[in-house]
Amino acid sequence: MFLFFLFSTGLFAQSNLKVQTAIPIDSIRLSDPFILADKNTQTYYMTGTGGKLWKSKDLKLWDGPFTVVETDPDSWMGKRPMIWAAEIHQFKDKYYYFATFTNREVIIDTVKGNKIERRASHILVSDSPEGPYKPMEDKTYLPADKPTLDGTFWIDKDNKPYMVYCYEWLQNWDGTIEKIQLKPDLSGSIGEGELLFKASDSPWSKERTEDGKIKPNKVTDGPFLFETQTGKLGMIWTSWVFG
Repeated sequence: MFLFFLFSTGLFAQSNLKVQTAIPIDSIRLSDPFILADKNTQTYYMTGTGGKLWKSKDLKLWDGPFTVVETDPDSWMGKRPMIWAAEIHQFKDKYYYFATFTNREVIIDTVKGNKIERRASHILVSDSPEGPYKPMEDKTYLPADKPTLDGTFWIDKDNKPYMVYCYEWLQNWDGTIEKIQLKPDLSGSIGEGELLFKASDSPWSKERTEDGKIKPNKVTDGPFLFETQTGKLGMIWTSWVFG
C-alpha cells in the first residue's frame, strides 16, 4: 500500500542535514514526495526528489533523512547523479526504488538552444525498505538518446509488470506518457516503449503563446496509476493551464 502527496513549505530541506528524530510532518520540505505504507514493518517510508528516506509510525512525526541510494559511479549516471521523483514499491519479496537520474556532465542533444542532459527513469533494488538500493542486471531501461522521467510502477491484469514514464517535452516539444514492460524481477525492460498519449491530446492542458493565443500544452509529468472502485484503470498526471 502507498500514499503520496506534496509538501511545498517547511523548515527541513533534505540536503546537508544530519539524521534527526521526531520531526513534525509540516516541518519537512520535500518535492515529489511518495510514501510507502509497509505492512511487513508497520512503518511509513517517505522519499522523493533528492533521493533521501524518512520513516514514521504515525505519519505525524518522522525520522530522517537517511541516505539509501547506492548508484554505480562507472555507469551512465556518473558519480553524483541528480535524483528526482523517487518512489518505493514492494513487489514479491523485494523493494524497488523507481527514480529519475540525471547525469549533468553528459549532453545527448540540443533542441531550440536547450542542452538536453542525460536523464532517464531507472530502478534500483533492496531486500529492505530502508535500503540500500542498488543497481540490477540491465544498465539501462530506456533509450540513451531519449530523456525520460517520473517512472512509476503498475501490474496489469495479466500480472505483467510495467514502468509508466514521461518522454520529456524538452526534446520532442510535445511530451508523452509511455509504458514499457519489465522483466518478472524488474531487473530490466522487455521490448520498446509504447505511446499512451501526448500532452497535446489533453482537453484541459493549455498554454498561452506570446501573442496571447491559447494552444495545447507540451508538458507531461508525474503519472500515477490506480484502479477505481468500478474496476476501471485511472491515471493522474501533471501539466499546466494558462488562459
